[in-house]
Amino acid sequence: MITIDKLMRKKTTKWILGAILSVTSFSNIYSQKGNNSMALTFEYTMPYFQDETGWGFSVKGFYGLRKSAQFTIATGLSIFRTVQGSRVFGETTRLMPLLFGYRQNDGRFWMEPKFGLGLLSGRIPIGGDFAKPSITALFGGISTGFAFKPFSVGVNFLGVKGIENSSAGTWHNRNFNYVAIFLGINFSKKKNFIK
Repeated sequence: MITIDKLMRKKTTKWILGAILSVTSFSNIYSQKGNNSMALTFEYTMPYFQDETGWGFSVKGFYGLRKSAQFTIATGLSIFRTVQGSRVFGETTRLMPLLFGYRQNDGRFWMEPKFGLGLLSGRIPIGGDFAKPSITALFGGISTGFAFKPFSVGVNFLGVKGIENSSAGTWHNRNFNYVAIFLGINFSKKKNFIK
């Protein structure tokens, strides 16, 4: 029997896969006006700020709205392991969001608030076995950094909140937040993308 929560997860997965195809086709809009480009970003979490350590990557498309602003769409995957002191626990958290943002550039400095929808999943040890919960979640956060063409470095904060009802299990109202440092590589055909 297919429950509403399972159907919602399937639709969310299809939506995210469709977005990945949309982001990868972003390279075909270079002929339009504005600062259009794509970027590949790698990030590493900062354990000082949380009990999780992990890494992630994302693909991001930029569409120029005017000279110093861009609309962004991004998707990717982040994986975290729970750490306390020197011990690493078996709990793993995975994030796969589709994020929409607005990036404001000020010379080399930029700031980008973003929000979206995606999957919050993981692996939890339970008595010698593992549970693998997966729920639909809201994502929101902000990134800021400096651009040194073709690279960009900065700090990313993202908050995640599960939005499924209690039939999704113990994770139905799960929260997850993290802070990470990142390195991005920009693939712009415009030479003046970064001043």
